[in-house]
Parts: sequence; C-alpha cells; structure tokens
Amino acid sequence: MWEHVPPEPIEVPESAPAVRSVLDPRQDTSDRLGPALASDAPGQHQDVAPLRENTVATLAQPVAFQALLDAAGDPGQASLKAVPLAPAAENEQSAERIGPQFLIPPVHSLLAAERTSPIPETNADKALTEAGPDDIAPRLRVLGTLEVQNAGELEPRLIELAAHLLLKPHNSAEKLCEDLGDGDPWSPNTLGSRLRDLRTRLGADADGNLYVPQRKGKSSPYALSDKVRCDWSEFERLANLGVSRGGDGLNYLERALAMVDGVPLGEHAASWMSGLRTAMQARIVDTAHSVASYRTQDGRHQDFPSARQACTTGLNADGHSETLYRALMRAEAAAGNRTGLRSAIARWQDANRHLTRDQIDKKTQTLVDKLLAAS
Repeated sequence: MWEHVPPEPIEVPESAPAVRSVLDPRQDTSDRLGPALASDAPGQHQDVAPLRENTVATLAQPVAFQALLDAAGDPGQASLKAVPLAPAAENEQSAERIGPQFLIPPVHSLLAAERTSPIPETNADKALTEAGPDDIAPRLRVLGTLEVQNAGELEPRLIELAAHLLLKPHNSAEKLCEDLGDGDPWSPNTLGSRLRDLRTRLGADADGNLYVPQRKGKSSPYALSDKVRCDWSEFERLANLGVSRGGDGLNYLERALAMVDGVPLGEHAASWMSGLRTAMQARIVDTAHSVASYRTQDGRHQDFPSARQACTTGLNADGHSETLYRALMRAEAAAGNRTGLRSAIARWQDANRHLTRDQIDKKTQTLVDKLLAAS
C-alpha cells in the first residue's frame, strides 16, 4: 500500500557491509506492499517482470513505480505503473560490484507531472498526539493496552464497551450482548446498566452534550459522541499524511509509530476484536517497514537508529512479521552493527522456536544464513 517504498533487496553483504544505494534488477516485489496486500490478486498491480528483464539488459535505466494514491480511499488498492527514468550519465559508476557491498535500493522517485499532490495538513492534524490544556474529552487508546483516558479508572467491562461503541458503532443490542459476553452473552438488562454506568463516568462536553448519547428510540444507534477521540484514527490520519508525501512524509510516519505501545487492543483481546487487531497490525507493519526502508538507504534520510526503532516498534505490535525481521537484519547489517544483527537474528529465532524447519519462512532463513556467513 506504500507506493514510494522500495521492495526488499535480495543481495546481502559477503563480509563487512559497506552501505551504498544500488539498483538490484532482480528485486522481488512480493513483500513491498506488506502483509495486508501480499497476494497477487487480479487488479492489484501490474506485472513488472518484462521491465525488470529490460533493466537487467541495460543497467543504465532504473525504473520508478508510480502508484496513484487515492486519498479518500484505500491507498493499498492503488495500481502500479512502470515509469522509465532518464538514462544515467555515462560517467556514473558501473553497476558491477567491486568487493562486498550491501545493496540498499533507492526509493523510486516519481516524475513531478505524475505524482499525486500531498494530502493537505489541517490545524487539527498539527495537534495530533499533542493534547492541549483544554483537551478533556475522553480518548480511547487501542495501540497497546486498551484504556480510556480522561475518564478516571474504568472497569475492564466498561472500557471494552466503550471500544465496541467507538470501533464498531451502530450495532444492534443483540450484537453488543453477544460480542461483549464473549461466549456468555450479556442480558439486555446488563447492557442497559453498563451503558448507564459508562454514560455517567464519561460525562458531557463543554456544551452539555453527553459522550454516550441517550437513545431516542429503538431505531437510535448505539454509539459514542464524535468528540470522543481514538489513537487509531489519529494513527491512520498521520500515516496517510506521511505516505502521500513520500520521503518528505517521514515525520508523519514516525509520529504515527510513536503512538504504538505494544500489541493493538492488548495481549488478551476479546474474540470480536480479532479482525480489527489484524487490520491494525498490518497497517503498523506497513508504516514501520516504510520508515525502515527510508532510514536504511543511502541519502539524506539515512538514520540507522531510527530504522531500528521503527522495526522494533512494529515487531512489538506484531511479533511474527517476517518483513520487519528482515528489515531489521538488513538495517543492522548496513550499519555494520554485528551485535545488533545477531540480536535481531536471535529475536527472530526465538519467535519461531516452536516451528518446524519446513514451517520457517524460507526467505528469512536464507537471509539469516547469508548474513551469518558474511559476518
């Protein structure tokens, strides 16, 4: 879903790594869109294999992938279009490698006429993650332990009720009772009682409007006031602002990642949260991989500690992301941090300790074998 982020490189250092930005025409694009879009479903993107073969032949004409980002829709559904860049200068260094070198692909640039304009930033966007002194509205935190801020100490059942009302609004009473009972459905009386408790605890805004509105009839929805904030919606907004700006949007992407504090919806999420958690983890992994890619490659964005932090944050949210394990290993290898590299490999091995050899991700295992051999 991140059209400016390069695919994972294939090459690894043969010995001590030296960081350089070199186009690898054999790159595999299977992981570049993240776990949410890993499949090659029809219509998701065009086949770029013929173009890659042409690149192998010329080695002087890199390729930029242009994905038209629809800001109002799902950026992950944008298709990819190959756009040839101007031929490289004749005096440019040959693509043939001399000695060991770690191949970090450059971010594929976009032609100015082809690139979609960045999503405009509003004053509200500038205030995201920076609560002001007058910000007393309840705020649901889901990017880690589930909690409601600015609401005092709420019992877990009320927190889960608030999360359901905000994340899955307009459900029927029957659906709420079924989901929140998690195998032992609430009775209508229990639901009504807990709604009243939540209404009392959250209170009202400065204009006297309740954060848990009273229903006016059976057709009235079960929902929270739109003034109740949620860190997930803030994360999505920052991520969209960042991805629409390419490399210039790193600040937004890193601000979004700074809001993540563990596994979304907590370690022991209810069954109704499973689909939401999977979607959140996929978006977090995509964001972390995007930041790590920019921060690892050669150029003005290079910052290995930031690349490491992005991968670590993403792995704390989804400890089984093979994409992020590989990104972390490559970042440590490119930085020449052998201790960090071995630590990353050890963390990956620990996460896969219960898997058989046939179940272990072959791409990651191949990378590990080559990195260990080179170190």
